[in-house]
Amino acid sequence: MFKPGSFTIIYCYVTPCLDNLLGLAEMFSADAEQRPPLSIGYRLAVLCGLAAWYVLAGKFGLTMAAFHPSATPVWPPTGISLAAVLLLGYWVWPAVFVGALAVNLTTAGSLVSSIGIATGNTLESLLAGFLVNRFAGGREVFTRQRDTLKFVVLAGVLSTAVSATLGVTTLAFTEYLDWKAYGVTWMTWWLGDAVGALIITPVIVLWVSHPTVAWTRERLVEVGALLTLLCLVALVVFQSGQAMTAPNYPLAFLTFSILIWVAVRLGPRETATAILLCVAIAIWSTLQGTGPFVRGSLNETLLLLQAFTAVVAVTALALSVGVAERRRAEEELDQLNHTLERRILERTSALQGAVEQLQELDRLKSAFVTIVSHELRTPLASMKGLVENLLDELAGPLTDKQQHYLSRVKFNADRLARMLNELLNLSRIEAGKMELAPTILSLQDLFVQLIEEFQPLAQQKSIAMDMTCMDSIPSIHADRDKLYEVAANLLENAIKYTPSGGRVHIEAQVLDHHYITVGVSDTGCGIPEEHVSKIFDKFYRVQARPTGTGGAGLGLAIAKGLIELHGGTIAVESAPGKGSRFYFTLPYNHATDRPSFGSRTDSEQPTIA
Repeated sequence: MFKPGSFTIIYCYVTPCLDNLLGLAEMFSADAEQRPPLSIGYRLAVLCGLAAWYVLAGKFGLTMAAFHPSATPVWPPTGISLAAVLLLGYWVWPAVFVGALAVNLTTAGSLVSSIGIATGNTLESLLAGFLVNRFAGGREVFTRQRDTLKFVVLAGVLSTAVSATLGVTTLAFTEYLDWKAYGVTWMTWWLGDAVGALIITPVIVLWVSHPTVAWTRERLVEVGALLTLLCLVALVVFQSGQAMTAPNYPLAFLTFSILIWVAVRLGPRETATAILLCVAIAIWSTLQGTGPFVRGSLNETLLLLQAFTAVVAVTALALSVGVAERRRAEEELDQLNHTLERRILERTSALQGAVEQLQELDRLKSAFVTIVSHELRTPLASMKGLVENLLDELAGPLTDKQQHYLSRVKFNADRLARMLNELLNLSRIEAGKMELAPTILSLQDLFVQLIEEFQPLAQQKSIAMDMTCMDSIPSIHADRDKLYEVAANLLENAIKYTPSGGRVHIEAQVLDHHYITVGVSDTGCGIPEEHVSKIFDKFYRVQARPTGTGGAGLGLAIAKGLIELHGGTIAVESAPGKGSRFYFTLPYNHATDRPSFGSRTDSEQPTIA
């Protein structure tokens, strides 16, 4: 019977827990601020409807209570109330409490026991909703497999233990349950609530969150065929007689295979629906005394059935969510690939347009330089001729001052003529109009002539010039004038940028019996590292070089173009304060001493030490 102090004890224990949980729930609720405010009439209608559904589902579940009138292995209200909390919010708790109170008041026990049980059911829903919202994604819990497994633990295992513990303890304290039956009753209560949460909640949440059915005709046929097959298999399994359900014939797993098929082919929503349909057929058949889980008592039979359906439901639902998640990831990856390809095409097109524009500008610039150079050569030649006539005193004798000024004019006219020639040569090289006149050429004879020509310039700065013996270097087939221009440019630069008392060295060697490399090194100021990669660009000049050594910045660009016309390469090694070494390679045929002019691939380039 009811003890006088029991109500006070239960009230004092339950009320603080309920208040604290509600406060935490409202604090961590993500939907509370996002959801538009609801009118009082709408809220009352929702609460009344939810309470009515709770009472109907509770009465249905208690019809299968065999061990105790208030403890049933089938308790759908847990799934309904948890779905309501996830979809609507924590404000629906009064409907859960009133529904649970009404079910228990009209079943067994007293007002106090009914209040204790209703409090446990309400705490169960609020705690499960809070945990799922906080740690498992809320109403999107069935979007990711990890969150779905968290839902199983948080809502199916932990929160349901609160209701079972509080409800069974209340029955024991109010003497409506023998303490000796506490364990069995608790297990029955907990398993019924857990299965209710695992079976009912996913169906409601998934259909409410995704109500649109966009099935094609083929998909509709597939869904119908799979559900029909599932119903037929479930009827065969759970309506079979004793001969078919012997321990050696585990027919229950036939339904498991169909559910796996549904999980892989369809989606979480359809899978949850198929699970609910299978469980409904299984419970209906088991209550009629057929199926593989029928035992001596109804409670034991339903416990075995619910344990089996819980395992099947968790496996199939988790699998379907995992497959859907992977399918979404593949679709997102495919969409990302399409977006990336589109952007690459757009960027490539824009880059191609920019390259074509730059090429056109470069072509126009080269054409302009060519035209200007040609137009300037004629008046420049006339000016040089007139200055030379004046210097030869054909117009009369000159004073020393006039001689000096005219000499300066001739010097700058010659310098301008060289620059124009360089511009024209570079334009012809870039346009592919530079023609070679190859002959058999001795490198030693070429550099001996160059040293004789530049010796006076070197002596003015006290620079020593020497050359390694090139008797063993074979003759090559090259354009003598073009190669002379390249070597003269390198030698002139070496003398120009080497301080007084320095040294310029010329050397050549054969590489791999296919290439000859020629190097010109000096002990000059060197080239900073950041300028080395650009030293062969057109019009590029190193600003930090000594004063009085400036040029147009075309000599090395022309040298590079001429060497490449011969099928060779040119490069530089330099360090500030340690001098520089410019070297170029030329191909030659060992048998005929004739190179094969033209470009070559990177794999054919010689290795230079």
